[in-house]
Amino acid sequence: MSRIDAAAPAVIVQDSFWLLLAALLLLDANGVLLLFLCAAATHEAGHYLVLRLCGGRFLCLQLSAAGAVMRYRAADRPAKRLCIAAAGPAASFAAAALAAGAQAYAFAGANVLLGLFNLLPVAPLDGGTMLACALSPLGAAGGRLCRAVSVAAAAALAAAGAALAAAGYGVGVLGMGCLLLLQQKNLQKRAKGDTMKTYSGKIA
Repeated sequence: MSRIDAAAPAVIVQDSFWLLLAALLLLDANGVLLLFLCAAATHEAGHYLVLRLCGGRFLCLQLSAAGAVMRYRAADRPAKRLCIAAAGPAASFAAAALAAGAQAYAFAGANVLLGLFNLLPVAPLDGGTMLACALSPLGAAGGRLCRAVSVAAAAALAAAGAALAAAGYGVGVLGMGCLLLLQQKNLQKRAKGDTMKTYSGKIA
């Protein structure tokens, strides 16, 4: 995982993000996009809060068509990285419960969907990070197993998206599955023997 200069901007927005946002704004006739943006902000806040509690340092937030990726520096302790990764979905589900209690069911649904999606065992989603942390005691074998599960889950998501698209339910799931599949070959292996590293976590 490439290191990031400490002087880098806190938020890096790629051109693909603006293209996706423009397309979604054109297609969003019911205001759903705003709900998901607010849900994503809640998700991010959960990650950031636990990151600081765990003594990590936020480096930047990268926004692209594939979503948001937080890059941070923290001690190479799987338990802490697992807590940081789990904090996003936990914040999403907590927000969903509060929203449902206030009868804001649309916002509750957006948070539930975002939390569940991020729990998929696909790198660099939160679920993929959590799986990697859980398998880290297995060493290289755990890493290979984690990558195999990640590729299989991304392929399954793309296949499910293709089935939904064929049934007339749109291409959103298919597109996300394909993006995650493409990302698998670009993920870099963590360097060994360095106790302070830069990590990425998909958080929205």
